[in-house]
Amino acid sequence: MNYRLVNDVEEKGGQVKFDPRANLASVFYGKTKLLVVKVYGSERDRMISQADYKTTMSHLWAISNVAVSDSCENVGITDLDSVGYNMIANMERNLSQIRYDEKTGLIIGIPSTATDVGYGHDYIKNPLFSVLESMTAAEVYKLLKNDLNGIGPDGKVIPYKNYIGAVASINADFTQDQFNALVGLRYNLGNLGVVDGLLPYLESGIYTRSELKSIVNSYYNEIIIANPANEKYRDGWYNRTEKMLDIFFDGNYGYMPIDAVNGKVVL
Repeated sequence: MNYRLVNDVEEKGGQVKFDPRANLASVFYGKTKLLVVKVYGSERDRMISQADYKTTMSHLWAISNVAVSDSCENVGITDLDSVGYNMIANMERNLSQIRYDEKTGLIIGIPSTATDVGYGHDYIKNPLFSVLESMTAAEVYKLLKNDLNGIGPDGKVIPYKNYIGAVASINADFTQDQFNALVGLRYNLGNLGVVDGLLPYLESGIYTRSELKSIVNSYYNEIIIANPANEKYRDGWYNRTEKMLDIFFDGNYGYMPIDAVNGKVVL
């Protein structure tokens, strides 16, 4: 993409959306994202004070050093980082369920349960070629990465099970913490689209803790109304919402003793 294209987009009604919390300015033409720029200092103040972001589009391109392809691909966060993978591992497995060397912290093995293996892989719903009594740290981490990327035991991608890809496809600019939190939420719910109003809210780019909490917990309330027997899960569901919000808004992951990425326990 070049400067001329940006000018052309501006003349045809392109828009700049600015997120002051993440300091990210994004150029959109319709729903197509053309450019993402990290804005600091006086430029950040300038963006906040602008009444009409369209007038800053050419200037935004001029100050940026971001290389964007002509295909206009999403240049935001598109994958979990190591903290994100460890977040999922700690959500799905208690430390008491892991065998590790108390001196070195290295994970010796993770025993399988009656329904799942590794870090939350349900082998009843998602069968494997074989289920071992225990798996090594490297084996369960590989399985976790495959699960989050929708890769089945045959090595083929199953699109609707690609949790990371689903969040990456949302038309919004997320920080790494926001992306991690949403993958965790998707891993729990199975599909973000089932939560009424969530996807349009995320695409709006402006978030408050109270509103996001209300949207997610309303979904849980609907499940309980449909089947009152689910009332017993309310506190657990609400607690997971709070943890997701802590990560999304504050980057607070809490206590995470399991380092799945490096195959060890950190006490």
